[in-house]
Amino acid sequence: MKITEKKIEFDFDDSLWSNLLKYDEDADYLKIEKLNGTKAVDIIGILENNKLVFFEIKDFRGHRITNKTRLNTGELEQEVALKVRDTLAGIIGAARNSTNNSLAFQELLSYISNTKKQLVVILWMEEDRLSLRMSQKRIKSKQSTTLQVLKKQLQWLTTKVWVANHENNPFSHSLKITFLTS
Repeated sequence: MKITEKKIEFDFDDSLWSNLLKYDEDADYLKIEKLNGTKAVDIIGILENNKLVFFEIKDFRGHRITNKTRLNTGELEQEVALKVRDTLAGIIGAARNSTNNSLAFQELLSYISNTKKQLVVILWMEEDRLSLRMSQKRIKSKQSTTLQVLKKQLQWLTTKVWVANHENNPFSHSLKITFLTS
């Protein structure tokens, strides 16, 4: 299944992924979105019948300066953690009251409550290629800091939190990335 977010196409291997939703555009999320301030992760899916994966996608290519404050103050990590929290509430509500996809949401809810299943949160963050000012070491250091802050924000829910991009795709065996030009 292919899902496009911003200018990135995510091509999920249907033999390994199930229950894929572009959650922030799903009809059931749009009901809860009416509550002021409610947010959602971009994509939800189940990998290999073992992992419930939440994807929050950020495409900062060409927009790093505009997002510099968010990237350096913990604002981004807080935003992602709040989206995960609100998504969990949305899944619970949709499992109870969905008018178009209740079985899918009931399965997602069963993964959330089953401690034998993994819950993984991915901040998928694409950035501009290395500039002359920013060394590879500095980028890895910043990603590590982002990851540690995000893990702390989400420790109440899961320890499986990753910062990923097309170069360090943790699901490269089942997920292909394509950058779209328009």
